[in-house]
Amino acid sequence: MFTSLCTSMVGIRATCAETPALARRNGFGGVDLNMREARDAGLADLRDRLAALKLQPGVAAGLLPGRLAVPQAEWDAALVELPALAALARKAGFTRTTIVMLPFHETLAFEDCFALCVARLRQAGAVLGDHGLSVGVEYVSQVTRRAGQPQIFLHDLAGTLSLLVAAGTPHAGLLLDSFHWHCAGESVTALRALPASRIVAVHVADAPDRPAAQQVAFERELPGAGVADLRGFCAAVRATGYDGPATCEPFCKAFNEMPADAVAVRVRTALEAVMA
Repeated sequence: MFTSLCTSMVGIRATCAETPALARRNGFGGVDLNMREARDAGLADLRDRLAALKLQPGVAAGLLPGRLAVPQAEWDAALVELPALAALARKAGFTRTTIVMLPFHETLAFEDCFALCVARLRQAGAVLGDHGLSVGVEYVSQVTRRAGQPQIFLHDLAGTLSLLVAAGTPHAGLLLDSFHWHCAGESVTALRALPASRIVAVHVADAPDRPAAQQVAFERELPGAGVADLRGFCAAVRATGYDGPATCEPFCKAFNEMPADAVAVRVRTALEAVMA
């Protein structure tokens, strides 16, 4: 498992062309990059850039919509672009992308939302598989994120695994997020039971010091600054045999006003401390 820098997740303003050098000089092992930005910037030599800096490809963002259950027109439009974007990602050496599964749907009943998500994972998996990529599904566990919603959907590890089993594609797996894992009250034992092949990507962030039922989706801390058992989380994920990227995703507003290198080194240092 290696540290990977995703600038958009830590408040750093850097282009796709600037990010690899930023990651290298601040000690990261890899980078997460947006393939739409890479395409628009004409970065045809991205694989060579990463290799020259001795960086591993992390997550290829921008291949799919941000959420799994977006309106049909948005999903259909994304599928039209997916083959070209997936080919670009694979050419650059990336093998993984991600998507968020919200814990509710505005209109669909549970069974209908489940069927929709299964169908979409199969569609995406078929295209991604042609290019040697997989998609990691991120569940959102906070009680406050689904409170008041009329149609509650999957919001934990077990439920997400049931969805993946139903989809039946080897090109869809888990995006494990330590914050959601903590807020769901899940165990290191559950993580250790996972085969590495089920884990596509990992996000690491800490939880503020408040009860799980009061955690808020977009209020998180740097690793080591909160109450989640991140050392246990990282050790359990590593024990599965997972050797992919670990990307930090705190929501630190102060980072937005700090120099990029100062933010990057703080993030990398915090990540390494809980991964040790």
